[in-house]
Amino acid sequence: THSEVTTMYQTSEITPLKKDLEGLMKEYPTIKPSIYVWEYEQGQYVDINADSLYPAASIIKIPVLVRMFKSIEANQFTIYDEMKMTEQYRSSGSGNLQYSQAGRSYTMDYLAKIMIQDSDNTSTNMIMAKMGGMEDVNMGLRDWGISKTYVRTWLPDLKGTNKTTAADMAKILYRYKYIRLNAA
Repeated sequence: THSEVTTMYQTSEITPLKKDLEGLMKEYPTIKPSIYVWEYEQGQYVDINADSLYPAASIIKIPVLVRMFKSIEANQFTIYDEMKMTEQYRSSGSGNLQYSQAGRSYTMDYLAKIMIQDSDNTSTNMIMAKMGGMEDVNMGLRDWGISKTYVRTWLPDLKGTNKTTAADMAKILYRYKYIRLNAA
């Protein structure tokens, strides 16, 4: 919830790193990167188009994973719950679960592991379905103060309709880590 969200404080820009990155960008003018670097201890940062929306591709699996953890923490399900792989979840592209037999059951723990380790699209779709679908992921992101990232298409998202920003990804990773550290 918003009450557990903390802001990443920024102090000063890391000028030498930004200049190096901008120099690298000049060498590859057709590439338009979105970069956000943040140094935890001092709050120094580099922001190059960090709020620009880009197709998320497989990086969308990070907010899906964090939303799954938040759902587990809210006792909506456990990592031991099982889910059957059906044809509706089968997805081409990354991962090997797409080749498994329909009707076979997998734990949420296993699905999360292969979603991240193998970038498995089928397991990502299964996890999103378990949480209530794409809208649940989006709602969870908004509740967490993540304003630009969204999921609009089941994976694989070949048209690039799932979007994110470098700044949103940094916030997601920081906020989850911050909450976990302070909960311990």
